Amino acid sequence: MPLEIQTEPRDGYLYVEASGKFDYDKAQGCLERTLAMCGELGVTRMLVDIHGIEGPVGVMERHGLARFLVQNQKGPVRMAIVGPGDTAWSDPFFEDVAVNRGGIVKMTTELNEALEWLEV
Repeated sequence: MPLEIQTEPRDGYLYVEASGKFDYDKAQGCLERTLAMCGELGVTRMLVDIHGIEGPVGVMERHGLARFLVQNQKGPVRMAIVGPGDTAWSDPFFEDVAVNRGGIVKMTTELNEALEWLEV
């Protein structure tokens, strides 16, 4: 199944569920769409559940996506990403790259931690 996202505006944030086989170009498109949705909805917080993403995600791909995220924000968006603890996403590299470039990002394996960090 190709990479796809489902979105749902919730009280104070945008919920995004990503699933399918990882594809860098599609991931960039998904980021672009969700950032635009935040602007349209007037929300500054986003929770992204990546438990459903399949396949390897390399270091350079995570680096590129973090840079893309920061460069394409129309305004500050606080993003919490929740994923499984046994994948490349569980290390802090994506978070570090984004934060070092001015992004407001938290990677975690716990939904409650993500919601607390988002303050929703």
